[in-house]
Amino acid sequence: MGEKHMSWTSSTLDRGRPQNRKSSYGTLVWLWILSLCSGLSCVLCLHQTRLWFGYTPQSQVGMATVWVFAVGLGWMLGGRFGSRKGWNSLSIMGWCCVSLGALLGLAPQAMVQWGQDIRTSSMPLAIMMTWVALLSTMMGWVLSLFTSGNGQQANRRSAIALWFMSLAYALGQCFLLPTYGLESLVLWVSASWLLLGASGLVMKVRWGTANLSEEISESLPADQGEWGVRLPRPVMTWSLALMMGVTLGGLMKVLQWTLGNMHLWHSVFLVLGLGALVVGFIGSTRAKRIPAEPGAWLYLITGVFSLTACCFYEDLPFWLGWVQGQFADVSEAWVLFASAVVILGGCLMVPPLLCMGYLAGRHVALHRPVVGVPYPILLSMMGFACWFLLIQTAGSWIPAFRVVGLPAALCLALALYQGFTGTGLQGLRKVASGLGGVLLLSYVSFQWSSNWMAVFSQTDPLATGFFKTKPHTLQWARQSTQIYYRETPEGTLQIRSYDYPEPNQQLELIVNGQVMERSYAQRVQQAVNAVVPCGLQSDATDIAILGMRAGLLAGYVSELLKEASIVAVDPCDELKEVVSLFGPFNGEVLEQTRFEWVSQQPHVYMNDQKSFRTFDLIMNQHAMPWLADQEDLFTVEFFEACRSRLSENGLMVQNIQLTHLNDASFHSILGTFGQVFPYFSIWDLGFGECLLLGAVHQHLNALNRLETFCEQESVQAILEQHGLSSWPTLLLLERVSSENGYHLMDDDTLLHTATFPSLRWMAPGGRSANEPPASLRLFDERKQLNASTILAAYLRQKDLSVDQLRAMSLLHLDHELLDANLFRSLLQKWIAYEPESEALRMLLASTAEGEHATARDVEGLIEYIEGHPGRNTELLQQATVMMMELYRNQQTVVYDPSKPELGAYIEQLITEDPSRQRTYRMWLAELAWGRNDLDTFRTYAEQSLNPDMELFGPVDDSIDPSAKLRTMCYLAEDAWRDGDLEGAREICAAVIQGDLLELSDAYPSLRKLVRRVLFALQEAQSESLLETLEP
Repeated sequence: MGEKHMSWTSSTLDRGRPQNRKSSYGTLVWLWILSLCSGLSCVLCLHQTRLWFGYTPQSQVGMATVWVFAVGLGWMLGGRFGSRKGWNSLSIMGWCCVSLGALLGLAPQAMVQWGQDIRTSSMPLAIMMTWVALLSTMMGWVLSLFTSGNGQQANRRSAIALWFMSLAYALGQCFLLPTYGLESLVLWVSASWLLLGASGLVMKVRWGTANLSEEISESLPADQGEWGVRLPRPVMTWSLALMMGVTLGGLMKVLQWTLGNMHLWHSVFLVLGLGALVVGFIGSTRAKRIPAEPGAWLYLITGVFSLTACCFYEDLPFWLGWVQGQFADVSEAWVLFASAVVILGGCLMVPPLLCMGYLAGRHVALHRPVVGVPYPILLSMMGFACWFLLIQTAGSWIPAFRVVGLPAALCLALALYQGFTGTGLQGLRKVASGLGGVLLLSYVSFQWSSNWMAVFSQTDPLATGFFKTKPHTLQWARQSTQIYYRETPEGTLQIRSYDYPEPNQQLELIVNGQVMERSYAQRVQQAVNAVVPCGLQSDATDIAILGMRAGLLAGYVSELLKEASIVAVDPCDELKEVVSLFGPFNGEVLEQTRFEWVSQQPHVYMNDQKSFRTFDLIMNQHAMPWLADQEDLFTVEFFEACRSRLSENGLMVQNIQLTHLNDASFHSILGTFGQVFPYFSIWDLGFGECLLLGAVHQHLNALNRLETFCEQESVQAILEQHGLSSWPTLLLLERVSSENGYHLMDDDTLLHTATFPSLRWMAPGGRSANEPPASLRLFDERKQLNASTILAAYLRQKDLSVDQLRAMSLLHLDHELLDANLFRSLLQKWIAYEPESEALRMLLASTAEGEHATARDVEGLIEYIEGHPGRNTELLQQATVMMMELYRNQQTVVYDPSKPELGAYIEQLITEDPSRQRTYRMWLAELAWGRNDLDTFRTYAEQSLNPDMELFGPVDDSIDPSAKLRTMCYLAEDAWRDGDLEGAREICAAVIQGDLLELSDAYPSLRKLVRRVLFALQEAQSESLLETLEP
């Protein structure tokens, strides 16, 4: 009995004749599904590698290169052995897919069970690479079953499969993984492979054998139809691969400078780039007429497009800045901004790659290279190898960014070569084309050196505070001198020197095109960054600094804590040269014997049990969570690893750059940090950066510790050196107290974990932000009298002196660290001491934008009422309401804006308008709370909430619906400060049971306080939330 056969295309094939047959859509659908599963599997492998060994550009591109090469190897093996007699295609597909599902599902768990020290040895890396290579080889074999192996159909189908894999990669990296988590994605992908494998085995049982691909759909030349024929024109093939690798790698690197090293842009532009190659390739192979040789015009167009991309990338940041400004007030600003980025970036990236794909298609259509691997896969293999080589050897031969001009130089050189035709001109053609390529590459290199680095170092106005236009940017940048430039696999390092305020006093460190540190302009930032944590942890003996930047923080810490040993953890060894050049400003920290440099990824070091060491203070200077290489340093797992390294009362310090964070991503960071360090305060450092000071337990006597530390002569000298002559000036930079930091977020805030990287999806939305997150402004405790901050505690003990007010005002005038309202309140407080000072009044007049709109109307009403002593209750009520509104909007931690007449007017209204006397008593309680007059506050608050209708009238809050919310919030805060958790619990229970939280948008601090009280009760009594609220 003969074996049954089934072909999805045709059961017979005459191999001696050209075949013109339509493609089977069934096989195409299977190819698409398999390609999508392969791309998602690549995401899983790369993420597993990242979890175990950390993120570096060379590791990610290197693993991707291993992946592509193994896919090509599998394709080659499938093409060679898959059609052998006795090898059943359905059986091969079924068992390979089943094996893939099992390996993807079980291998990661086996590695986790292997031990936590897996990442500290070299063997696991080899095992991980072997695992990835095995998976991708099987995927390549399975995909090869759906192509014919040699013909144009195989090339076209492999190109489509390659693009679908990149599309699935982008979908997995940017959406599926951060939205559904690693565990869900592993389960889905493993189940998909198992289902595909089971389908193949079932079909094998049903039909016996199947021909999963069309046979050769066109006749092949006789010398190209067998396995292993030498590839014709290898120089041309390598040239195309080099152009592809350098163009993708170089332009993606420049996009990284322009947009930031984010997974979203990596994935989007990888899909765009490979899509352009695929479209160009398929379009050329489907052309009915193929010239004998690609003409000079084709090379010329490709070179011109590449050169255009090189030259116009210089303007891309300014175009994006203009677009960002246009969408600043639009609700869907992020969607519009992202669309503009894709359009602008795509216009510069797609044309050259489209031409290269077309050129590659023409080449393969003419020469039909046969090496067992379809040409697009072969091109990708060599292209990724060039990309990896470009990253790995950055700066060794020629600066990597200058190689961006290589495709343009090569294409225009080929155009010259083709253009010089005729007998006897062979030598002239070679000389002219080579000379043209060298000249073009030199031109592009000059363009980069003269403009690009200068432009990209100043194009982020939110981070630098400087210029938004190209002429001003170049004008400022050309006033500086580049004294250091180095390319590393992690990125570029650049130091520029400015003669401001004195020659060579302002050094500027630029990493990957972004200003990281300045020796003069940001000196206050680093002083605050060091003094406050060191003051709170003044007895620290072991300190870890994660991320060195220019070493300024390490220098200050070593000077402040002279007995402490410092461990700096940074994987970039080349940064040592930078720290050395900043030696005059960081105290030559590298030369100190108690300083140690560890060249390792921070999260790998913190999880390394072999070098376990506890610290009293851990300071993480990696401040940009939206970047792919810093994403791992904001996870719950990383913060837990840091907590395991802290001593019992240790302090965790985390810098955060706010310029490109929206509220969702900022809340995710705070929630993630607070999950491990529930007591953290937020400090403003200026230049769009803030500081989180976190601890497992509440810091006691923070004010006394800081005061004792800052009054030391050595610390006073450092502060005076940076214009901080009065140490309470530092306290003005605390935005949110440690009691409230963890309670700013909503209860449904997503946490960022290693297996559920939610920031990868949320952070790009903040790229179009024009200002820091709104929650920081909404809950800024510097805008409240009698707040919970350290400065408020200081002011409850003593008032500010004139010298302290002068120091605080100068801090703002020199560094613009305060908003207009806060600065204006300082001046108003100062004028109260020196009312005759004309200079102060002129300075106050310059802050008129911070004056409330009703301020002048209130003055007019008061003047009218005082001039007409007759009874006018309605006018009196109107003036009082406006004064209360002015009081709430103008008050700050240092200034009480209440008018002398306000209290008297409210007392008068209680008598003249008794139906609303409860609201008026709440106003008096609020004024007393602001003055810290607690006895008066408690009296009026209790009267306003007393249920006795005869004494205190009906409940009528029509004149001020938020008054009751504020009063209950102050009562709960008062009980909290007295240590009466039970009393605070009763008030919070009344708030929740009375559905007052639904109205808390009128006074958001109430919701924050309720969460804080309930959290403290749960921590103290180990009770659940429902148990806490039981009456």
